[in-house]
Amino acid sequence: VVPIQENQVKWWNHTFLIKKPNGTWRKILDASKLNKEIEKLHFKMHGLEEVQYLANQMDYATSLDLKSTFHHITVSPNSIPYLAFNFNNNNNAYKAMPFGTKHSPIFFAEAIESILRQIRIHSEIKILNHCDDILLIHQDKQILKTQTMEIMRTLEQFEWTISIDKCETEPKQVITFLGWIWNLKEMNIKMSEERKSKMIQALKDWCNTIYKSKNVKIRQLAALIGRLNFLRPQIKEASLYLIELDKAKT
Repeated sequence: VVPIQENQVKWWNHTFLIKKPNGTWRKILDASKLNKEIEKLHFKMHGLEEVQYLANQMDYATSLDLKSTFHHITVSPNSIPYLAFNFNNNNNAYKAMPFGTKHSPIFFAEAIESILRQIRIHSEIKILNHCDDILLIHQDKQILKTQTMEIMRTLEQFEWTISIDKCETEPKQVITFLGWIWNLKEMNIKMSEERKSKMIQALKDWCNTIYKSKNVKIRQLAALIGRLNFLRPQIKEASLYLIELDKAKT
């Protein structure tokens, strides 16, 4: 964050804090209005389908989590005036990529992919990343463990910070990635019990809302659709139902 003169500001944004599961706080730039003005970019993130394609039965896997990922990327000087906010009567602007703009995940994915592309050339293991989550796969447990450590050192040399407490560096055949529990021994995936109970409670709340004929905001419905998207790998008909829900937003 850098100070900015009011006459240099081209767009004001709100900013707020959200509490993360580990008790720390994440500062969010509310760029919802700015995002409406930003041109769309078509970019496909790696996801569950790629994991199912890369993994073979009896493979082992490890996972890495990068910390403060968006702030690792410097914003173009021409874009800084559009990322301004006021806090305690002080005008500031982001000079690093903030969490909240439409293109933040895309720019990060492109930045980390350029590094992983070089790592793949010199590595025997399969590497898949989804934003700041990285999955490493190999059939040989020892090779995977050794190269996981080497990849961590390489990322740190490029000044990426690794969130050690969120990493699984010991090769396993049952591992959590993208919110799913992957069993590479039996080749199946399942939802964690905690996530399942939260999903069931959310659906119960919506059933109660519908039963009482309450009005809901479009963003509440959009949030529900986002949560239900999580079920697509396990429920084949989920996409059809989600399309119908999406129509209800209009």
